[in-house]
Amino acid sequence: MRSGLMMVPLALFAFGCDDRPTSGPVPVHPVSGFVTYKNKPLSGALVAFHASGGSNAPKTGEAPSITTAPNPTGMTDQDGKFKLHSFVGDDGAPIGDYTITVSLARTSETRDVMVKATTTALVVSIPAKYADPAQSSLTATVKEGPNEIPTIELR
Repeated sequence: MRSGLMMVPLALFAFGCDDRPTSGPVPVHPVSGFVTYKNKPLSGALVAFHASGGSNAPKTGEAPSITTAPNPTGMTDQDGKFKLHSFVGDDGAPIGDYTITVSLARTSETRDVMVKATTTALVVSIPAKYADPAQSSLTATVKEGPNEIPTIELR
């Protein structure tokens, strides 16, 4: 009976000793950067990295890779800073070359039902080409280790 109990911790230890990251099936590396529009920080923008050369949709039975991982995404804060995530938290993105898209909600309205008030935030509009991977000229390469992407300047 004791030998059976000893096997359980060993089996659990063996499952935790592979090369895969704890965040997902593809190794990822931290990625962060800033987005500006007309030389000012752009807050509330969705930044997405699209693997260059194809779709990220996995095929049945295909081993995970940069082309089958989800598109790494992140939201910019009030200073225009973003951190990418692919699986869990701000885990980053797989190594590879990417086309970057940046999109922004066209309207922002907050309603407070208790006081029956509506607040509309200042709305910024950026060119649509930045939201389309086929039209965006923004690119980046993710390498092993932490990655600080040069400031993404939208005009």
